[in-house]
Amino acid sequence: LAHQEEMERLAASAATEVVVEKQVVVETTRSSMTDADREKERELMDKSRDMIEYLRKEVTKLRSDNGRLKEQVSTLKSDKNSTQQFNATHKDMNSTNLSTQLQKYIKDNRELKDANRNTEKALAKLEKQVKQKNEEIEYMQAIKRNQVCRG
Repeated sequence: LAHQEEMERLAASAATEVVVEKQVVVETTRSSMTDADREKERELMDKSRDMIEYLRKEVTKLRSDNGRLKEQVSTLKSDKNSTQQFNATHKDMNSTNLSTQLQKYIKDNRELKDANRNTEKALAKLEKQVKQKNEEIEYMQAIKRNQVCRG
């Protein structure tokens, strides 16, 4: 930060020296200049001063913005550290809870698979019984038809 301020001060000083040197050159050559040339030179000097003043204001504004942004970065770093500490603290707890839940789901899934297998066996048995009963009904109907046809 001190180095940056020193560089900015040197740049401003150099710009001021250029303007002063230019004034000396202008004053030295003024005697040989026409009024139009002097007017142009004065306008150029005014523009140079305006530019320097504008640049100084911009530097001041940028320094202010830089300070504000540094404060924001500091706040964000602090928030990041707090979040990391919170996550580290709760990581083990969350991991344990998730592991417990996973074991419960695995057990529930195993029980459901067993229940499903038992249901499928019972269904197959019932389907076999229904098929046998249907065959018995067909057999009884066939016997009844034969008796009706004979009688």
